[in-house]
Amino acid sequence: MTTDNRISREYVDNQNITLKEHITEVFKEFKDSLDSRFKVVDTRFISIDKAIELARNEADIRVTAAREASEKRLDILNEFRKTVEDWTENAATKESVQSLRLETKLLTEKLESLERNNYERIDNEIENLKLSRAELSGKAATWQVVVAYVIAVIGIILNIIK
Repeated sequence: MTTDNRISREYVDNQNITLKEHITEVFKEFKDSLDSRFKVVDTRFISIDKAIELARNEADIRVTAAREASEKRLDILNEFRKTVEDWTENAATKESVQSLRLETKLLTEKLESLERNNYERIDNEIENLKLSRAELSGKAATWQVVVAYVIAVIGIILNIIK
């Protein structure tokens, strides 16, 4: 018999209640404590889910805006290419044609570089959001395991006492 059991028996003897009543009272207090903690955890999970959903919506908006900007850039580039082609058809010398082609090539490379950077940035933001959600899910699973262990230990103790 451990010291805790002796204290419990002394408490029970002094209070003139049965051991079963005492254990029931302790278990009820513990259950109430767990219930209140579950409510707090549930509230936190709800707020985390809302935050994740807001972040996801914001990321979707940013991706859409980036796509629209890329489409505008492509339209502008296509117009520029057409204009350059018109100039080359009307150009008087080979040098002017070569100069325009070089400028077109440089501008095209710059635009493609900007597009790659935008897509890479958007992909990185999406990956960061996925990692955040995975970490939050892992934390939720950890709490569930801890609660399950606590309930299992209580069950074992109650079976030993009986």
